[in-house]
Amino acid sequence: MASTSTAPTNQGAGGGGGGGGYGGASSGPSFHNYPPARLEMKDISGTEADFTPSAFLPFDKAVAKGQAVLDAQKKTLVEAAAASSHASQNKAKVVFEQDADGNAIAVAR
Repeated sequence: MASTSTAPTNQGAGGGGGGGGYGGASSGPSFHNYPPARLEMKDISGTEADFTPSAFLPFDKAVAKGQAVLDAQKKTLVEAAAASSHASQNKAKVVFEQDADGNAIAVAR
């Protein structure tokens, strides 16, 4: 006796198969159930002497205060160049050179 249901079935021509990736036997990869990761993040910089408690300011006053801080920290081009030239430059302890065959060779400085 033929079925009168209008629901699609997995019968007839074509390859049979499981429906979807969650039910029945499947030859594909399986997913494991792991508990969610709990990650803690902390962002710490400076020292206790650098700490300044925050306070609420209206937007326009906060922008003005921030601009005053930036203006106080600005350096002229000459000051920035002098600070850069006096800063210690880190140098590599090992350099790589190429021999006659094209191979890299580590050479101590």
